Amino acid sequence: MEQLRNKQLVILTLISFGLGWTVWGILKHYQNLVFHGYVLIPILFFFYGFVLILSLHKIDTKKPQKIARLYLLMHLVKLVLFGILAFVFILAFNQKSKTFILVFGGYYLVLTVLETLIFRSFEKQLKKEKLLEKL
Repeated sequence: MEQLRNKQLVILTLISFGLGWTVWGILKHYQNLVFHGYVLIPILFFFYGFVLILSLHKIDTKKPQKIARLYLLMHLVKLVLFGILAFVFILAFNQKSKTFILVFGGYYLVLTVLETLIFRSFEKQLKKEKLLEKL
C-alpha cells in the first residue's frame, strides 16, 4: 500500500504543478485574462489531494463502510471548501468572473477525476491484497 500511496502522490504532484504552470502560461500570454491570487488555486487543490491520499491510506481497510464514508465526506468537504473559496475569491479579489469561473471549474473538474482515479486504484489494491490473503 505504501508503494501505491507514493505513486499517487507523485502523480498528484506532476498533474498539479504541470497544470498550474500550463494555465499560468496561458493566462500570462493573454494579459487581459490574468487575475490576482491565481497561484493559490493550484496550491490549495494540491494540498486537498495530498490530504485525501494520506487520509485514505491511514483508514482501517477492514471496514469497507468507513472507506465509503471517508470518500463521501471528502467529496462534501471539497464541495463546501472550494465553494467558499470561490466565493471569497470573487468578493475579495474582485475577479473577472468568466475567466475565474473557467479556471476554477477546470481545476475542480480535474481534481474530481483525479480523486475518483485515486479511490479506484485504492479499491483495486485492496481487492488484490484480499485475493492474495485467501491464497
